[in-house]
Amino acid sequence: MQAFVFGQQLDDSITIKLRTGIEGFKERYHSPSIAVAIVHDQNIIFDYASGYIDIKNKIPATIDSRYSIQSVTKLFTATMYMQLVQKEQIRLNDKVKNYLPELAQSSANEITLLELATHTAGLPRNSAADIHFAEQVNKWIIGGKRFEQLTPAAREELLQSLRTVRYFLLALT
Repeated sequence: MQAFVFGQQLDDSITIKLRTGIEGFKERYHSPSIAVAIVHDQNIIFDYASGYIDIKNKIPATIDSRYSIQSVTKLFTATMYMQLVQKEQIRLNDKVKNYLPELAQSSANEITLLELATHTAGLPRNSAADIHFAEQVNKWIIGGKRFEQLTPAAREELLQSLRTVRYFLLALT
């Protein structure tokens, strides 16, 4: 792929520096694979993939490989909230249980969208269904254990566990 910035072809030295930096990041964090795309004005101006998306079967990563984006979803969620607020389809003080009925049966049934978005709802970091995943992440980050694949809870298991979630309300004075 030839990369362009503001109508100009991306200089080879810049492409080399980008690839070197990406490979350095991949090595530093012991990632089995990585895929990066730089987008400008809705056009991909640079893309690069390296490593294996499936180590066991030696399936190489491509720019189209799917990855779990974890905490990056916060940016998309905040953008979505504000777009829906602008369209007057939601209000930030709406109760989450209106959109996630599984939460209505828990002690966290009064949490608002704003509290959820700003991490002030008092919810625990992980639900009961996600404990195994959290343990894997801790072993990987703290203990340096290598996993071929981290396995989060299934969607249904996570939704079911919301019924038993407990939250802690912090009083601000």
